[in-house]
Amino acid sequence: MKTTLPRGRMSGLALVASAILMWGAPAASAADAPGAQSAAAAQGIVNAVGYLPLPDRPVLMVRPLDNSDDNMKIKTEIENTLRARGYGVAASSPLVLSFDTRNEVGAWSETDRRTILELKAEGGREGGEYAHAKVNIFDSAVGGLLNKGHGGTSIATPSAYRIDVTLDDKSNGKRLWQGWAVANLSYGNPAELSRAMVPVLMQRLGQTATRQPFSLQ
Repeated sequence: MKTTLPRGRMSGLALVASAILMWGAPAASAADAPGAQSAAAAQGIVNAVGYLPLPDRPVLMVRPLDNSDDNMKIKTEIENTLRARGYGVAASSPLVLSFDTRNEVGAWSETDRRTILELKAEGGREGGEYAHAKVNIFDSAVGGLLNKGHGGTSIATPSAYRIDVTLDDKSNGKRLWQGWAVANLSYGNPAELSRAMVPVLMQRLGQTATRQPFSLQ
């Protein structure tokens, strides 16, 4: 709830601010805010861009850009998924399906101070011709004159796991397709998430998709 004081010069507002700020107190220490993640965060997001049509009965070579143990397991998952979908898989082919994986660090914001008084002035030589103050009496989130609020830390962007895949024709240097999938890391480790993401990506091989959600289950 916010109360608006009558308009006046900034000198009058300064007196109001001094009286009100005497009621202020330090905010509570930061803590993890409950319920910061929505149910939608449990879903992954897949994007894909088809540049050129795929040839009939294509035979693909799957190539990880990083030969880590985890990526070699994903390579096997991709090859098995391709075979199940009727694609050919070979150790050497001009059609190269390359992929890479990475973790994307999230971002957080902290609400460690409450707002008691908001001042605004417009016009006049000293900027106080049209001036007013808003007193924040009570705010359950950030706190006000009568309460401290919750404070703490809120998640702006959760940490995520991402797989990027491209399909290139090495015989002419043209890119046929690319796709990428992103999933919230709080819903599984990379190995678990990749098992849910690989079938979704291969299902859209050669197609175009824009921010399509999919279940990680």
